[in-house]
Amino acid sequence: MKKIIFVANWKMDPVSRKEAVSLLGETKRVARTARTTTVIVCPPFVHIPACTRLRSDAVILGAQDLSLFADGAHTGEVSSAMLKEFGVRYVIVGHSERRRLGETDAIVAQKTKLALRNGLRPIMCVGEYERGVHGEHLATLEHQIKSSLNGISRKTVKGLIVAYEPLWAIGKSFKYAMRPSEIHEAVIFIRKILVKLFGRGVGSSIPILYGGSVEKENIANIVFQGGADGVLVGHASRNTAQIHGMLRAITEYGSS
Repeated sequence: MKKIIFVANWKMDPVSRKEAVSLLGETKRVARTARTTTVIVCPPFVHIPACTRLRSDAVILGAQDLSLFADGAHTGEVSSAMLKEFGVRYVIVGHSERRRLGETDAIVAQKTKLALRNGLRPIMCVGEYERGVHGEHLATLEHQIKSSLNGISRKTVKGLIVAYEPLWAIGKSFKYAMRPSEIHEAVIFIRKILVKLFGRGVGSSIPILYGGSVEKENIANIVFQGGADGVLVGHASRNTAQIHGMLRAITEYGSS
């Protein structure tokens, strides 16, 4: 059985370094028992140095964003080289909250290329704002994927992860998440686009995650019935009871 990818996006929490270290320590403790899962934790930039000391084979360090630029006079930016210096191996690119601030598909494509070029694995987020009754959102999703991967070739795409996060399902309880059958349809649709862009061999190997109100109550169905290769988890990834429940649910369902 292939490993399930579990990405914890802490967003702008926790506030203190002490809390961040404690949360990572608890996540690490639980992750040691989840042998079928690759656990990636993406803390805020300011907590990455403290979290670096606790990273291990059980928990891999990621970042929530990276600069559009490799270096230079860009106030407030954090480059891919800086992230790698602190042991970061994954980076979220094009999250819906960044896109709401004006990040375009072109910017996402450039950041994705930069991450791949510098040895980071980009977790590129895509997803529609609304779900059309007659499937209109599929055209929007296809355009977004193709535009966000513009300029990336079959030779340079190795390491890419795609995270599907329908915006209407984000930040709510598990009751608002997509149904497993809907997730499965979306995964198949995205897979077809990736195969079309990069060929069957490469396109079939790119992991597709689901993000949107993932909690312990629905995570197993998302992965095993929805056909996702893993999950991108927001609010629940900062709750120790939820972390334990989610990783345990994946382990127990996968071994049943």
